[in-house]
Amino acid sequence: MGHTAAAAAAAAEPALGLTKPNASFNLCSLSFFQVTFFAKDIEFSEWKGDILAITVTEKDLSKDAYSKFENAVLKKLDGQLGGLLSEAGVEEDFTGKTGQSVVLRLAGQGFKRVGLIGLGQSASSTAAASRGLRESVASVAKASQASSAAIVLASPSGIQEEFKLAALQSSSCFCRYKSESKKVHLKHVDIIGVGSGAKVDQKLKYANDLSSGVIFGRELVNSPANVLTPAVLAEEASKIASTFSDVFTATVLDVEKCKELKMGSYLGVAAASANPPHFIHLCYKPTDGNVKRKLAIVGKGLTFDSGGYNIKTGPGYSIELMKFDMGGSAAVFGAAKALGQIKPPGVEVHFIVAASENMISGTGMRTGDIVTASNGKTIEGSSGQYVCATLPYIRANIPIIIVFRALGFVADKGILEHICYDFSDTQMMELLRPSLEEAFVIQNQQVALDYIGKHGATVGVTREKRIKYAKEILQKEMLRVGELCETKKAYYFGYIIHRLLMCALSRRAEDDRDHYGNKRLDLAGPLLGGLFRMLFRKLTRDVRSYMQKCVDNGKEVNFQFAIKAKTVTSGLKYSLATGN
Repeated sequence: MGHTAAAAAAAAEPALGLTKPNASFNLCSLSFFQVTFFAKDIEFSEWKGDILAITVTEKDLSKDAYSKFENAVLKKLDGQLGGLLSEAGVEEDFTGKTGQSVVLRLAGQGFKRVGLIGLGQSASSTAAASRGLRESVASVAKASQASSAAIVLASPSGIQEEFKLAALQSSSCFCRYKSESKKVHLKHVDIIGVGSGAKVDQKLKYANDLSSGVIFGRELVNSPANVLTPAVLAEEASKIASTFSDVFTATVLDVEKCKELKMGSYLGVAAASANPPHFIHLCYKPTDGNVKRKLAIVGKGLTFDSGGYNIKTGPGYSIELMKFDMGGSAAVFGAAKALGQIKPPGVEVHFIVAASENMISGTGMRTGDIVTASNGKTIEGSSGQYVCATLPYIRANIPIIIVFRALGFVADKGILEHICYDFSDTQMMELLRPSLEEAFVIQNQQVALDYIGKHGATVGVTREKRIKYAKEILQKEMLRVGELCETKKAYYFGYIIHRLLMCALSRRAEDDRDHYGNKRLDLAGPLLGGLFRMLFRKLTRDVRSYMQKCVDNGKEVNFQFAIKAKTVTSGLKYSLATGN
C-alpha cells in the first residue's frame, strides 16, 4: 500500500473528539524523552545532582559494637552526613527489606537528596527481584521529581544492568495527552561503583535499547483508541522500518490487498469500523545476511474491541479496558524497536500484526455469519467463547485465566501446563486462546484478586479490602475438598477444565457421575432438618462459651448478646446458596 494514505488517515484521525497529543510529543516519534547514562568510576561524595540512590541488602545494614555500619559504602556516607543515615534508618524502621525505601532531603551536600532502597536478604538477579527493584527506583525517582540521579550499589552484584533499566523506566510518565504536563523527567543518570570501560558501556547500551523498546510499547498501549487507529499503528511500524532501514523492511497490506488475498475472516472483524484495517509485517535481517535461525512474533492488533454484536457489557466485562486489546501488537513493536537498536546477529525475525477495530454498524459481521479465510476454510463467526468459572459469593462468572492468576500462577505457560498436558495439542490450545486474550489486561496476582473482589458481595470498599476478600474466597470457599493450598487447588481446577475441554472436543463422553440422578438422594426435609440441628448445636456452643466468659469475669449475662439469630440465618443462607 502507499504509505501516504496511511499517513493521511493517521493525521486526520486525532480530530475525533478534538484529541491530539500535546506539543511535547510527536505521535509517531520513537524517542519520547531522552535520558543519558554514564558509568562513572568516582567516589559518590564527589557526585553532584538531585538524588543519590543507594541499594542495600538487609546484611548491609549490620552494625558493629559502636553502632557503626560495617558496610564500607554506608559507613563512609553516614560519616559524611554526620550519622544522619543511621538515625533515619532507626526512626523510619528501615531494615533493607524488599520494597522498603527512605529518602532524606539534605543541605550542604553536592546532592539534594539521598535515598536507601531495600533489596531484601541478598541482591538477586531473578525476575521478581528485578521487578521489585524497578518499582522501588521508580517510586523514589518520581517522588523526588529528580532530573538527575546517581545509583550506588552498597554490595556490587550481577544485576548492574537492572539499575539502568530501572532508572530509565522510572522516568516513564504517560502524560502525552495532558493539556499541560508539569512532570519532571529523569534526564541524566550516573551509575557509580560498577567500574567503567567498554564492557560496562556495552551493558548500559543493551539495557538502554531494551528499555526504550519497553517504553515505546507502553506508550502505544496507553494511547486512546480515537488516536491510535489501525492506520496510526501501521505508521508507527513503518517508522521503525525507516529508522532502522539497515536491518528492517516493512510491508503493510491495505483493504484492497487483503481482498485480493481473500482474507475474509480478518476483513469481517473490521467490517463495522470507519477505520480501515492494516495488515502489518516487519522483517528483521542481520546486516551480514547470515541467518542461522528464523522466528516469528505475532501480536493481537485490535485497537478497540467493542465485542461487536456481543457487546462487552454487564458483569465480568470491562469495555473501558478494551483499548488495551492491542497490547500484543504493542509488545511486538516494542520488541522490534529494541531489536533494531541491539541488532543481534544470526537471526531473522518476522513481526506480524493484523491491526483492526471491532465495532458495531449496519455493515458489521453478525454472530453466526459464515466467513471465508484466505486458506479457503469457512468459519462461523462468534465472539466471547472463553471459559469462565463460578466462584462462591462472586456475582459474576470469572474468566479461568484470571482465577489462575489470582491463585498465584501468572505466566501463560504455567497456566496452560495445568490445563493442556500436551502443548502440541493444537485443538485444545486453540480452545484456550480466547480465554488468554480475554485476560490479557490482567497480568499479576494483585490485579487479578482486585478484579475478583470487585465482583464480590461487598461494594464501595478499598482496594486492599477487595483483595483480602478475594483471597479469603479462594482460600476458604473455592474447591472445599479438605485443606487445599493454592497450588493444589490450581491442579484440581486445571483438571476440571481439562475434562470440560475433552468433552467439548468430543474426545470423551459427557460424565454425569456428579449428577443427582447418579447419587443416593436425601429429600429436602431431612436435609434441612440435619442442617438446622447442626447450626443449632453451633448456636448452643456459642451461648455456652459466652456464659462461661461472663462467669469467669464476674459479669452479668445479657441474653441479647448471648443468642445471635444470624448464626442460624446466615448458615442456612450460605448452605442453600452454595450447596456446602
